[in-house]
Amino acid sequence: MFDDRFGCPDEADIRRCTNCGHRFIDPLRPDSELKVLYETYYGRSGPIHPLTYSRTRAMVLREALPDKHFLGQAKGRSLLDIGCGSGEFLARATTLGFQATGIDVDSHAVEAARSHGFSAHCGTADSDALRDESFDVITLNQVIEHVEDPIATLVSLREHLESAGTLFIATPNGDSASLRRTGRNWINWHVPYHQHIFSQDSLRLIAAAAGLTPVRMSTRTPVIWTLLQQQHTHEPMTLGVERWPWRGPTTTPRPRGSDTVDRVASVARSCVRLVDDLRGAGDCIMATFRRA
Repeated sequence: MFDDRFGCPDEADIRRCTNCGHRFIDPLRPDSELKVLYETYYGRSGPIHPLTYSRTRAMVLREALPDKHFLGQAKGRSLLDIGCGSGEFLARATTLGFQATGIDVDSHAVEAARSHGFSAHCGTADSDALRDESFDVITLNQVIEHVEDPIATLVSLREHLESAGTLFIATPNGDSASLRRTGRNWINWHVPYHQHIFSQDSLRLIAAAAGLTPVRMSTRTPVIWTLLQQQHTHEPMTLGVERWPWRGPTTTPRPRGSDTVDRVASVARSCVRLVDDLRGAGDCIMATFRRA
């Protein structure tokens, strides 16, 4: 498989564990290479939209973002967002009342977050920037699948988690019904950026290996993922070529179909995916953990 979004010319095989269902790319990419990969292809330094966040909004729009239902009370508590990008979730966490800090491997994204007034560091989970700091909440929203060694990452973060703190993970679901329906066209393969695709079983296993115990786990399929999945299927994939809608009509031509058709189809598919979520087969695993 290869990058079917941003045009990275690298290819990788996908391996699957027949015991727990975990998938991973072969060869894995060392964390030391992620900085160049993201700064070259990912393009995450754009403007943010600091929307007021609520659980109602999350449920109506089916967003893969944590709220107080997952994170608990916010006032006066510290939060670390791993893979903060340009700071969109930092903005939302701040509106909830958290004292929010972010870290990301992409220096361009970190600069953008800082330009919006957020505390952000460039580095990884074991970075010196976090030395001796601890947090009430740590969030990895669509991040754990990107790292070379998820267990080592969680072990590092456990050391920065307060004894009664919460670690939140949101990551694509390797047991999703959408993966079975769309196969190669599933948007969450996202090679080579997604190095791991977790099943709920494999997520529990790596958490246990890192000294974490699960509190709650469910699946949710964001509406925007459903729309992007619909748009993603219009155009053939070509190695080394970026695709609409990931780069937008300014860099690649609009493929077959229309926005109206895509939106209507995505609404219909969202109804199906509500059922998927109820039976644990939605596109995104959302889970919280505490220190064992």
